[in-house]
Amino acid sequence: MINQAFAQRFWPGQNALGKRVRTVGRDHQVVGVVKTGKYFSIGEDPKAFVYIPLREDYRGGLILHVRTKGDPAGLMEAMRKKVVRLDATLPVSDLRTMSAALRFALLSARLGASAVSAFAVLALFLPIGILPPQRNLSV
Repeated sequence: MINQAFAQRFWPGQNALGKRVRTVGRDHQVVGVVKTGKYFSIGEDPKAFVYIPLREDYRGGLILHVRTKGDPAGLMEAMRKKVVRLDATLPVSDLRTMSAALRFALLSARLGASAVSAFAVLALFLPIGILPPQRNLSV
C-alpha cells in the first residue's frame, strides 16, 4: 500500500493500483492507496510513504491505531486482554489515547506559546505605567 502523496509524486493523474514499487530489495504491487498522514512529527510536510507487509519487513516494535466511537479508555483494556489471549508472551506497552499522544507532541509548541503570551502581557503593562517605577540608585 502507498499513501496519496506517493501516488501523486510518482503517478500524477494516474490510477496507482496495480503499479509496481521496488523497495526493501523486492518488487511490490500497489494494492491500495491510503490518505497521507503524519509519520514523524506534527508539523511535517506531506511525505511519500510505502506500507510494506510485516511478513516481508519484520520489525520488533509495532504501533496499532484503533478508532472508536465509544470511550477509548475502556477499549484500551479490552485490546490489552485480547493480545494476552492471542499470545501471553507479547508485551503490550505505552497504551494511550490520541489526545494524550497529541498533548505530548504539542508540548513544545504550547510552552513556546505560553512564553510569548507572558512577554506580550508584560509588554502591555510597560507603557501604561502599571509596573512600579524604577528607582535610580546611583551614588
